[in-house]
Amino acid sequence: MQQTNEIKTDRIIKRIIKQDDLYQAGLLYDRIPCFDFDGNRILVPEDDDRSLRRWCCGSTDVPKIMGTNPYSGPFDLFHHKLNNEVVRVNPAMMMGSRMEPIFREMTQESLGDLGLDPDDQVQEGITIYEPTFMVTLRSTPDAILRDNKNVCFEFKRHRYDMREDYGEPMTNEVHPMEYDQVQWHMYLGDFSVCFVGVLFGGDSELVWWKVERDDARIAMIKDAVFTFWTKYLHRRQQPSPDPTKACLDRLKRIEEKQASRRVFSQEEWELAVEHDRLSKAIKELEVAKKEAEAKIRVSAGDMQEIYIEDGKSKITLKAPKGRDTRTLRVSIKD
Repeated sequence: MQQTNEIKTDRIIKRIIKQDDLYQAGLLYDRIPCFDFDGNRILVPEDDDRSLRRWCCGSTDVPKIMGTNPYSGPFDLFHHKLNNEVVRVNPAMMMGSRMEPIFREMTQESLGDLGLDPDDQVQEGITIYEPTFMVTLRSTPDAILRDNKNVCFEFKRHRYDMREDYGEPMTNEVHPMEYDQVQWHMYLGDFSVCFVGVLFGGDSELVWWKVERDDARIAMIKDAVFTFWTKYLHRRQQPSPDPTKACLDRLKRIEEKQASRRVFSQEEWELAVEHDRLSKAIKELEVAKKEAEAKIRVSAGDMQEIYIEDGKSKITLKAPKGRDTRTLRVSIKD
């Protein structure tokens, strides 16, 4: 049996991969092994967040796959991943991201009330990766503790009317979308509990829920993620549409796009082909022109003007005021 290695820093990073595959898999702290949607292994730079969000299954993808996200589901996620679309960051998302340092300070003050060691240190969460068969898993809890490796934190900022989506504080009765998200954190980070702190409306204090690890739900999520990647993404087979807002908006955009399209007429096709031919010819001429200019500059050396005696054709190489670079002008008039 091949030896396995668990790679960590002082805070959790990348986990469990065969010892002999470490170099090949790219687990070198600056490359993350992923799979493209043709099933090919690729190595993605660790600072290329956009690509990693695309090729990995992150904690925000999980509720969409599980159907617990009321705003976006499998259909929209499929097109989002496949088309490499940029996430549209709304003001609420931007504000939540900016408030994370403040949330961590508030959490530090609340450790004792949560039954945790008040002398422990709340730290910014770090991204966790786990390369698996055909899909790399990814998670970034909002905060972790320096000493207690069993605990992570997730912060949310919601409108007052979303309070009805939650049960009693310090229970596991959070929004189903968030329940799946934090289970993903706990699975990848080997945590046993995640405290979800929510700031409602203009409140000044976080309201806390305590969600414990649910291995049965995690097993369901893992199966659903594998199915989504292999059945839909790798096969380019879109899931069925769902009633989420993002899916309905996407269907509307697709319908509008199709309504504004038609097949070329013969004349339009001929014009388009001619336009393409001319565009390519112009590019080729531009390259040839730059090569000729470079040769002229070398041949002219320090000369500022080269001319035909008793004629109007000339080349000038002079620097405009305030600039060191000489401008080349070629004038052929004879």
